[in-house]
Amino acid sequence: MVCFRAADAEYCLPVEATRSVRTAEGMISLPDPNADVAGMIPGDPPLTVISPLHGDRGHILIVQAAEKTFGLLVDMVTGLRSVDDSNIGPAPE
Repeated sequence: MVCFRAADAEYCLPVEATRSVRTAEGMISLPDPNADVAGMIPGDPPLTVISPLHGDRGHILIVQAAEKTFGLLVDMVTGLRSVDDSNIGPAPE
């Protein structure tokens, strides 16, 4: 699991869903974004960056899920760990 921190809470994602980690440098804020959209990273195609966990502008996890690739804004990536299934709770709402 790729472990990270956002808004003073700890989270993790499967390594298989995480494509890369990058700084938030170069992220462009949008003028009137939808809720939880932090901005975009220019490119071909551009990458939408979301912040449903209310992370600051520290790092972006590039995630691929359900045939979509997007950025997840987090405070910091804390490492890679094996996590026992009994320690995994439901996703935040």
